[in-house]
Amino acid sequence: MKIKIIIFLISLIITLNLSCSKIDVNEVREYADPMTENLLIGRNEKNYEKYSKDFSDKMKEAVSEDKFLESIDLIEGKIGKYIENSKKFDSVTKNNNYIIVTYKAKFTNESNNVTVRTVFEDVNGEMKISGEFYDSPKLRK
Repeated sequence: MKIKIIIFLISLIITLNLSCSKIDVNEVREYADPMTENLLIGRNEKNYEKYSKDFSDKMKEAVSEDKFLESIDLIEGKIGKYIENSKKFDSVTKNNNYIIVTYKAKFTNESNNVTVRTVFEDVNGEMKISGEFYDSPKLRK
């Protein structure tokens, strides 16, 4: 329950702070699509090293291996595993220094699409994952 509240609050803050900026969608997708796929497959495999490979240092501090395993139980318990290569790009927005990429993805135990948001930030000239969020009807229950 705590994780749901935290995810909701962070999503709300990001949504409220969105600013309109010109974004090169193709450029963003060049790094976002493979990094998000890797994150989702790492989650499926319960492989923390693979899952966190593209994380910023702050994200690695926030999501330890124990928290990662705990979140898997919460998410998989409701919507199952991510179906590899099922994510479809939906949108990209910019919020200050953050790029938020939204996908619609399929999971094994959710008949509806699952919204997957991956947040990226530039860390010393390299794009890193600094957040991930999931939303679906079953997750909201």
